[in-house]
Amino acid sequence: MTADANERQSQSFDSSDEMGMRKRLSLSLEAEQGQRLLLRDPENYAADDDKQGYRVEWHLRTGWAIASSLLAAGLVFLLMVLFARYYIVEDIEPKFSVQEALSGDFRRPMSDYILDPNWNFHAGRRVRQFQWTILDRVANPDGVFRPLITINGKFPGPMIECNEGDTLVIDVDNQSVNATSIHFHGIFQNGTNWMDGTNGVTQCPIAPKGRFQYKFTVTGQSGTYFYHGHQAVQIADGLFG
Repeated sequence: MTADANERQSQSFDSSDEMGMRKRLSLSLEAEQGQRLLLRDPENYAADDDKQGYRVEWHLRTGWAIASSLLAAGLVFLLMVLFARYYIVEDIEPKFSVQEALSGDFRRPMSDYILDPNWNFHAGRRVRQFQWTILDRVANPDGVFRPLITINGKFPGPMIECNEGDTLVIDVDNQSVNATSIHFHGIFQNGTNWMDGTNGVTQCPIAPKGRFQYKFTVTGQSGTYFYHGHQAVQIADGLFG
């Protein structure tokens, strides 16, 4: 009798434990379902829609900002081109025959580099103009024939003589097959840095068949300087003076 009573009591305990576990499992499932329903709440959907709308609007604003920046850069570039075309570059009519320049001796006479003994150092300021045509020719300055870049068909380039305060105007007509620029080595170029001739830094190179006018005033300087081509190593091909 006692054993049967203990067995029934044990079965009763097991049944109550099983019911408790089922009840706890049911509560857990209900809680999980409640969280799912909460996530599916229309207010949460509305919040997600607002975030998505903000992202779309942000992307649209970024696109307009990029487009505006590109448009502004294009307008600035166009204005620079127009400024260079109408205020810096000038049409130059050659005053000598290219064929005649290339048919003569390529060596410039040494007398061209002798300073004028009658030079007036006290003369007033004036504008001194020069016309240079960049020409390719084959010559042998060191005994071996090779391509040479010359100014007006002569090597080296012409001498420039001026007084302090003079304004130099040098019209360059590039008839070479390569782009070029002329750098006036040692000249301060205060206020005219775009005339320094350092292509890729202060100016674009002068394209083949293109023209450019260098115009600057020599102030606060005296002595001897030299100029040379500033495209690649054109100084080694004879473009200097």
